[in-house]
Amino acid sequence: MPIELRILDHKTGFVDHDAMAQLMGYGWLALQKNPKAKTVWACIMRIRDGERISFRWTRDELAAWWTWLVGHLGRDEYSPGVHCKHCPRWHECPAGAAYVRQIGEMIVADAGSASMPLTPARAIDVLDRAKFLVRVCEQIIAGIKTSVASEGGVWSDADGNTLAIDVQEQREILYAQGAAILDEALGGRLPEVVKVGKGKVEEIVKESAPRGMKASAVQGLMDRLEEAGAIAIKTVERLKCKSAPRRLANA
Repeated sequence: MPIELRILDHKTGFVDHDAMAQLMGYGWLALQKNPKAKTVWACIMRIRDGERISFRWTRDELAAWWTWLVGHLGRDEYSPGVHCKHCPRWHECPAGAAYVRQIGEMIVADAGSASMPLTPARAIDVLDRAKFLVRVCEQIIAGIKTSVASEGGVWSDADGNTLAIDVQEQREILYAQGAAILDEALGGRLPEVVKVGKGKVEEIVKESAPRGMKASAVQGLMDRLEEAGAIAIKTVERLKCKSAPRRLANA
């Protein structure tokens, strides 16, 4: 009976990205450890979304992918793309700088084109590029701030225009240390100003719960709080793009 290797990768974060290459790498490494195996079945479980994305590759398919990857990584030419947003030195890269200029021109052209109606495919493409530009702009602003700081916090041009680092204090009342004083000052209205961090509550409950019971302890607490009317639900709208799963063979 042919041997099939199986890989399960849990994704618990919010970042939505294409992890197929990551799973192919895991599969190829697993095949090196198991020379008798013929196929690899890999599955991504997106815990927060309750989604499953599965792939199945043969040894020949992964060998061909590995050969391509080695050649691709060995090239001397640049391969700019949206992945450049993770590189802190993109501005020193000629291809990266050219890619940023190209994106800017394409977004401006898309925004001003009445002859090309917006479609889901174009919207996804433009959104991806726009997010990259946002990242680039954040890096530029961070670089300017660093330059101003290196000049002592104030940087002026010949005309007297000035960049300055404005330092402001933000005070936070620590409830644990000031509970008695707050209770005296506010009387029975103290609960109106106390905000409970859900993440911190879950962390503390998990610390005190027995091993293997941490998740159920948190869920039990949340159920009790909800029954008591102590849970407020706030709706947050985010623009999210999900990549369609790509398969080299039928899963």
